[in-house]
Amino acid sequence: MDVEKIVAGLEGDRKLFSELVDLFFTNCPLQMAAIVSAVRDGDAAGLRKAAHKLKGTVGTFKAEESAAAASRLEQMGTAGDMAGARAAIDGLRSAVDRLTRELAPYRASDV
Repeated sequence: MDVEKIVAGLEGDRKLFSELVDLFFTNCPLQMAAIVSAVRDGDAAGLRKAAHKLKGTVGTFKAEESAAAASRLEQMGTAGDMAGARAAIDGLRSAVDRLTRELAPYRASDV
């Protein structure tokens, strides 16, 4: 993740970047839970919607690995084919965990 490039895209507004990081820490766990719930319930439409939201959330930070993992789940939901979704969640969780560690120092409360 190239923080300086992301901040430059925000017109140099580091406070806004930190606020976006805080939103990530608020929204990401909820979005991950919605993905897990949709897979557990066999809800393909719910999976598509939740994975799409998470893809947008991580996309804010140009987190390609997390976005690609969310996109795989979104595509599963779109196709209505949930085979392999649990394994895909594990991959997504790993990618999001790495992103979380990268973003942690930039939380507004820590800046």
